Amino acid sequence: MAIPARNQLIDHDGLDERCVIEHFNGKTVDDAYCMFAENASFYCEDITYMSLVALDYYLPAAFAYLRSDDADGDWECASGVMTALSGMCARPDLSPSVVVIIRGITNYIANNLKKFDADDDWVPIRIAEVRKHIPESDAPIASGPATIESPRSGARPQSK
Repeated sequence: MAIPARNQLIDHDGLDERCVIEHFNGKTVDDAYCMFAENASFYCEDITYMSLVALDYYLPAAFAYLRSDDADGDWECASGVMTALSGMCARPDLSPSVVVIIRGITNYIANNLKKFDADDDWVPIRIAEVRKHIPESDAPIASGPATIESPRSGARPQSK
């Protein structure tokens, strides 16, 4: 899958959407993984404002980060991702590939709350909200981009 073009990152113009362009324009999946590893809670909010094309491309990077050792104790990322997903999961235009990755992320976080030190009720509430719209499935999580491995676990973006 090609890197989304600038005009494919968002569906409409707004202040938050401009941040998506500023942060993700021209970024590869590896770049996005490193961004999440560097400051996941900052970039998680951008997920809320991405287009479906951008979600299809960049959610696997967020998922790879969540599965990595880098995410241990990162309750802010788990909470931020689940908040973003709970806000978008009722969209009627979600593609099957985005639904699969949303389900995979939701199931992973739900089954690994201790990994993220998610002690409060906030994350489970968001998980329940997502599952209202996207029920659990026994189907495999995905093949292809949704199952990418951490491209550079522990790697940090290079200064430019």
